Amino acid sequence: MKRALAALLTVVVVLVWQTPATIVDSGLGWASSGTLRLTHADGTLWSGKGIVMGLDSTTDGWQPWMATEWSLNSRHALGGKLGWDITSGHVPVMNLSIGLGGVELSQLRLRGPARFLLGAIPHSLGRAGWKGDIVAESPRFRCSWHMYCDGHLDLTWIGAVSELLPGEALGDYKLAIDGSSGSEILFHVQTLDGPIRVEGQGRWKTDGPLVFDGTIKGNAALLQRLPSVAGPWVRPSAEPGTWNVAIRQERG
Repeated sequence: MKRALAALLTVVVVLVWQTPATIVDSGLGWASSGTLRLTHADGTLWSGKGIVMGLDSTTDGWQPWMATEWSLNSRHALGGKLGWDITSGHVPVMNLSIGLGGVELSQLRLRGPARFLLGAIPHSLGRAGWKGDIVAESPRFRCSWHMYCDGHLDLTWIGAVSELLPGEALGDYKLAIDGSSGSEILFHVQTLDGPIRVEGQGRWKTDGPLVFDGTIKGNAALLQRLPSVAGPWVRPSAEPGTWNVAIRQERG
């Protein structure tokens, strides 16, 4: 009996260890709500490579984003986790660990086209033909499976442009996300550069809606076209060239 159990365990370990890299495609699709996928997968779940593709929301077509490689890092095993070092062109992108307590990202430094990342927004705003790049940076950000999060994450949007506002450069913006409040994630938006100034703050609770309140300031004629981009989330204020933003987005 012991020999049979040992043989069965060996078979299970071998099968798991040889899990093909193509399974990463399924995980990436689930994590990104179907806006990212992995093609040209080679290797296994534990060590492999592939090409990350992004869904262009304006054409509904898949476009290549970046080549990526991953390898299992055994140091996470001491904490009862599985961990990977993820690179692109052998340049570090992040460390990813998964355990019973949830998912953790550390040493994150990732840059990608805004159209891929914003296309996941469940609103016409996600289909506004966004351009520019978004840089994600974090020393550590961790969330439990119940979405209780802690850590800090910065998202910097460089060269923001919308195809709905052709020929108009909007600016550079930073979204700072703070998960230190446990069940509530706090975030703040600020303008780094550019003619369209966006400022505001919001919060998202695991059992409640995403809430954001802020202002957009700039060229009055240009901002008159804001409803075509943001719909009912924006309203003109009494001050010329200033619009108020109020978002109340329930979980979909």
